[in-house]
Amino acid sequence: MARSIRSLQLFHYEEDYETFWMILANTMKRYPFVLNGYCMMTTHFHLLLGTQMVPIWTIMQKLQQNYAMYFNRKYGTRGHLFDSRYTSRVIENDPYFLEVSRYIHLNPVRASIVKFPVDYPYSSYDCYVAGRTDPILNTEEILGYFNGDKCAQYRLYVESAVTQKEMSISKDSKTV
Repeated sequence: MARSIRSLQLFHYEEDYETFWMILANTMKRYPFVLNGYCMMTTHFHLLLGTQMVPIWTIMQKLQQNYAMYFNRKYGTRGHLFDSRYTSRVIENDPYFLEVSRYIHLNPVRASIVKFPVDYPYSSYDCYVAGRTDPILNTEEILGYFNGDKCAQYRLYVESAVTQKEMSISKDSKTV
């Protein structure tokens, strides 16, 4: 995850999201990694990626550097775009891997941008549940944890957290 400096808006227009995705794809070509999920928010982005040969710092440095150069050219700004170093966590087990995926895909819901993650256009969630394809995204690893209709099972896994949250909010509001 990387956050903008001073909560600066990273993406102003559709073109900004598309350019970030293109830079991500180009970074992947040059520094191979597996992308299992992503979500581009207004002031930050999340990536669920795996790498073996190239250190993650190289990938993140190139991605952030290239997007910052694009952003500064387009918007006539100078200097840093991202706040300090990116944040990363090593995923050491399957339950945590699934939980991080759910966390990333629920980010727009938690931020109250959309009610359901499938409604947010700048994440990989709809590739998992709505049939959109993304040539740089690997959905097989996460969907491999589910049986039967894997897309429906993954959707249930992710959105059950939304339902639980809504139920607890409704419960709390009735007691007030």
